[in-house]
Amino acid sequence: FGFEQFQNYTMTELREETEKSYLSRFKHAHGAGVYSHVRYLEGRFAPKSDPNKMQKLLFSVLRGYWEYLSAHMSMEWVHEKPLTISQVLDNLELVEPHGKCVELALVPHFIKRKPKNGEAYPHALLFKDLKNQAAILMDMLKSEPRLTGWIRGVDAAANEMHAPPELFCPLFRVLAKSGIAHFTYHVGEDFPHLISGIRSIDDALRFLPLRNGDRLGHCTAIGITPSIWKRSLPLSLSMTKETRLLDLVFIWRELRSHPELLRYASDAAIEAVRLAHKVFSLEEEVSITTLDQVFEMRGLLAESEGLLSELNEPLKPKSLWLEEYERARELVKTTGMKRPLKLYKQWLTSDNVRKQRAEYVEVALEYLPDEAVVALQQAVMAKMADRNIAIECPPTSNTRISQYRNVSEHHIFRWMGLPGEAIEGDVPMSICLGSDDPGIFAADLKSEFYHLFVVLTRKFGLSPADALRKVAEVNENGRIYRFHDVS
Repeated sequence: FGFEQFQNYTMTELREETEKSYLSRFKHAHGAGVYSHVRYLEGRFAPKSDPNKMQKLLFSVLRGYWEYLSAHMSMEWVHEKPLTISQVLDNLELVEPHGKCVELALVPHFIKRKPKNGEAYPHALLFKDLKNQAAILMDMLKSEPRLTGWIRGVDAAANEMHAPPELFCPLFRVLAKSGIAHFTYHVGEDFPHLISGIRSIDDALRFLPLRNGDRLGHCTAIGITPSIWKRSLPLSLSMTKETRLLDLVFIWRELRSHPELLRYASDAAIEAVRLAHKVFSLEEEVSITTLDQVFEMRGLLAESEGLLSELNEPLKPKSLWLEEYERARELVKTTGMKRPLKLYKQWLTSDNVRKQRAEYVEVALEYLPDEAVVALQQAVMAKMADRNIAIECPPTSNTRISQYRNVSEHHIFRWMGLPGEAIEGDVPMSICLGSDDPGIFAADLKSEFYHLFVVLTRKFGLSPADALRKVAEVNENGRIYRFHDVS
């Protein structure tokens, strides 16, 4: 199980030849016939760390899209053989949506990566690369503003256990200021413990600048039932002290408002304080509320004044990043934040604390009862629904990566509120169907809808007409939550 198994396939070169041509991908999405099987298509690509490579990639994608359109349209193009991004955009400006061809939007996805030894703070080298890639992207949008009509959102993909949501928080805020309209984030797909996955989704909601109409990818952790998740796992699991500590604080924060589950919140608080004493080598007492304040700072830019640099240093040059550098400076002025800020600085920079964070501990598989785990899932569901955040759900991918035996067990049917799947207290979720990686999973958007239809009729006994209505609702969500330019 897990993302690493999937990633082994992506490391092979079996699909290199078929993926060289972007024209062939648009043809595949279109399908046989005059009218495209897919109306709206979001293409994901990994940003490059070299401006020329980024230019070349975007040109190849947009040129391939124009070649696809030109095969279905008879018109006089401005450039018969466009050789630059600007020339391709000149041609694309002539195209009016008419429902015959697939409509394209592009979403660059930044790649998560493990931290390396010797960094100034965890993921410092990755963050440096992310800033560089973002700068290249922002420069391209500034030099060719028409690209904002095509690059409609930003994502962060790859193995979520290699980098946490908060690392991308300052980056996404800056990109929002530069004109990026939407954000999505892969989270809750793979996790050391189900509670860790639920907490990661909550972290994404807390730290990332997600707005009405944005999305989160996968979110398996708030859909899969505890019983299905547990059935193939050993009685104890390994996780880092960092993950354990963050999970315990999360449990305390979410369950303390549930009177019937308050004892689990209290137990989590006691265990969190005990573990924090070990991780931070504390001699003084620390409260659970202080720990919560410490970990709330994870959304700060680590290079801020007061964390990696001194508060009396001159301000950074005025730029989109200025506000990010000043956040810790403002926070330290807040009453009662001196100690939390000191502890968080140790969390980032102390060699001993970082060594402690990385050490592994054994945790019981069922250290919380199912009703408490479900309460955590439903708390995060409610937050997503309140903020009108949709879930990108690829059933085939989830079935093959997670603990499911077949697609009929998939949590999408719980989210759809079907009898026997929905749990009392569940919150209706906005679901957009996705195909994840068609080149790996031999799936596409059409086949994902077929899977839904078959399960709805065979397992749940819906009539074909009722099943089509259910599937149509999911399809409509995709239209509503698409990142395409609708101006």
